[in-house]
Amino acid sequence: MRSEIMQLLRDTYAEQREKNTREEYRRRAEAEERIHGLGELLQERQELIYSGVRGILTGAKAENLPERMEKLNGRIAAMLTAGGYPATWLDPVYRCPICRDTGYTGDTVREMCACMRAAYHSEVMRRLGLGDDAGVSFERFDESIIPETKLEDWGITQRALSVRIRDQARQWTQAWPDAPRIVLMYGESGLGKTYLMRCMARALTEGGHEVLLISAYQLMDAARKAVFGGETDELTACMETECLLLDDLGSEPMIPNITVEQLYSLINERGRAGRATVVSTNLNPEQLRSRYGERIVSRLTDRSNALILAFRGDDLRRVDGARRATV
Repeated sequence: MRSEIMQLLRDTYAEQREKNTREEYRRRAEAEERIHGLGELLQERQELIYSGVRGILTGAKAENLPERMEKLNGRIAAMLTAGGYPATWLDPVYRCPICRDTGYTGDTVREMCACMRAAYHSEVMRRLGLGDDAGVSFERFDESIIPETKLEDWGITQRALSVRIRDQARQWTQAWPDAPRIVLMYGESGLGKTYLMRCMARALTEGGHEVLLISAYQLMDAARKAVFGGETDELTACMETECLLLDDLGSEPMIPNITVEQLYSLINERGRAGRATVVSTNLNPEQLRSRYGERIVSRLTDRSNALILAFRGDDLRRVDGARRATV
């Protein structure tokens, strides 16, 4: 995803620079038409610039070039203001004064400008479905919708457990990369796992980390394309992204010689490379073991390298529906 977004941004910035150039030409043409004598001064300035360049190339230093250029610029500015234009009307046009719409700063060491970083972040969030209007973040986590149902085996209420899980997930995103490489979130459907995963995706992205959020079905579709069609880009992105968030494991089709093998390879290789893999599933560890085998489950549940978040309680969708029905 990163390479695709970066290419999109490079194209967007190139288009902006073309717009800037067209606007510069438009401004000059308009000012020359309305202000008598401006065109001659601009031509004189252009010739002075050329003479300076020729002097650099030939070693023949132009006499008093800075002073002559300063005086000429002053005359042009005065002519513009007298004609009702700002003195800066013919200055280069750009949106960002730092990078001048190149997207990068620095000469010997080029770094992404803050404006491009913001554009990159915005595009990532849009693709993850986490735009500003999505209402998904740790800060917007509304614990009041979670019932105070007592979880007898846990000695805690569903709300208290959900808040504790939220805090653990948030702490993990704040600590990454100094945190376990695996996060396993499991529990029955409707307990908020996907919402919490999206909160994690937002926090990681805002922290400057590369994030890819996909469903297990999408992962297997990427694996199928790679095995049968040789289309490896999507699967490679899953392998190489810094933080992969894999939602709804267990809902994907079981393709012989693909599903289990590709899932194991993904988890194993990402772990060896020090990349984060966050998994949500409606299956408990025993059900995961039955479906995927011991090799995969041992990696997902290895407490020396995994944060395990177990969800319990009533389906929040039914609880919220019942609540609305009584209002």
